[in-house]
Amino acid sequence: MAEMLTEKVVYGHLILPDRVRDGGLWIRGEQIVEVIAPDRVIPGVEVYDYRDQYILPGLIEVHGHMREPGLSDKEDYPHGTRAALAGGVTTIFDMPNTNPPTTTIARLREKEAIAAGRAYCDYAMFFGGARDNQAEIATLDPHEVVGVKFFMAGHETTPTTVTDLGDLYAGLQAMQGKGLVALFHAENQQLINRLSAEMRAAGRDDGRAYSQSRGPIVAEMAVAEAARLAAELDIPAYICHVSTRGELVTIAQMRRLGAAIYAEAVGYHLTFTEDNYESLGAWIKVSPPVREPIERENLWEAFAGEEVDTLASEHTPHTRADKERPMNEAASGMPGIQENLPMVVTQYRQRYPEKPLDDIIRHVALLGSTNIARIFGVEHRKGALVAGKDADFTVLDPNQSWTIREADLFSKCGWSAYAGRTTSCRITATFLRGERVYADGAIIGEPSGRLLRSQASSGFGPTD
Repeated sequence: MAEMLTEKVVYGHLILPDRVRDGGLWIRGEQIVEVIAPDRVIPGVEVYDYRDQYILPGLIEVHGHMREPGLSDKEDYPHGTRAALAGGVTTIFDMPNTNPPTTTIARLREKEAIAAGRAYCDYAMFFGGARDNQAEIATLDPHEVVGVKFFMAGHETTPTTVTDLGDLYAGLQAMQGKGLVALFHAENQQLINRLSAEMRAAGRDDGRAYSQSRGPIVAEMAVAEAARLAAELDIPAYICHVSTRGELVTIAQMRRLGAAIYAEAVGYHLTFTEDNYESLGAWIKVSPPVREPIERENLWEAFAGEEVDTLASEHTPHTRADKERPMNEAASGMPGIQENLPMVVTQYRQRYPEKPLDDIIRHVALLGSTNIARIFGVEHRKGALVAGKDADFTVLDPNQSWTIREADLFSKCGWSAYAGRTTSCRITATFLRGERVYADGAIIGEPSGRLLRSQASSGFGPTD
């Protein structure tokens, strides 16, 4: 006898691909069956009523660091994916800079085994580019990962930086014909070396000195190099954590020339500036660094317009001990996957009070979910509230404030640079493949996350 699939209807302000409308999601099993009118009743099904709240497609964290293997004192799959659900994220793309890094097929298999049965949200993997792993990239099955990440500059957790343009060209060559996106941590290592040496010679060990040692020119030079190489080889380029007007200008120029190039904004660059070093110090040491206030204004203008393609939290947790050190010695990175959505929406509303809230929420959903699914080839399952796709969504109450407390966060690192801030909205529930897995501050159920394959494959991996 065929298994009976459970059915439910969830009502609310639905963020659809082309508009916002009041209605319901009719769900059967793990998928959306139909988007229905708000007054339509489906007999005999479970009902969730969020009619005064927004229902967004589940966010996709394109820039997640679950830190396994090798760095699990900072984060792990059980903690990081619970933080994701609480932040409205239903799928994480996990970065490859672990210990050892995910730069071989064998290590990719090991990482998949580590995540299996321990993740609370769905997940996919990025492969890592290295100076000498072109043969591994060439044999990589493109259905098994959602992209290849190249670190053009390093810090504590990136031992496989590719600083030589010839090596970078060879890594991109190995990707040709696979249909995969090349991601770039785009900073120029040679400039960092020179500028950092100048700061040390001057006896500088403060936040502003750190930002200046990785100043706008550091990012802008690297973006120009990465974009040009990727375009030459006809490979889509994804520029991680864009933080300066100069980077955006280069990206716009390459687009006009026909290149497929995408710009990512992250929550901490939209929130913090060099002025925040005085109170937060190394807690906001990130790479690329927080910028001068004018660059944050430039980024917000681009984010609210059409220059930025995606939104990420760039969840890069470290232990407190990693951060409670002098600036030059402190680890670079910060958590934020749980805080990102309400923080960004809150600031968006404050900066653009004349903009309808429907438009703000829809724009955030576009950048935080729909565009990511399209760029990385998982739109067959994720990224929109559409019949036939997974019933992944988060519920956002626009009228309920949230004061961020470290005690309420799920990340293993246990701290947040956003602590003490109050948002104008709050995530009240998250659904993963039709099941409510987070509600009112609590995780519901056991780990049910699955490995996601890219579009040309059969969908989910062996844990399906």
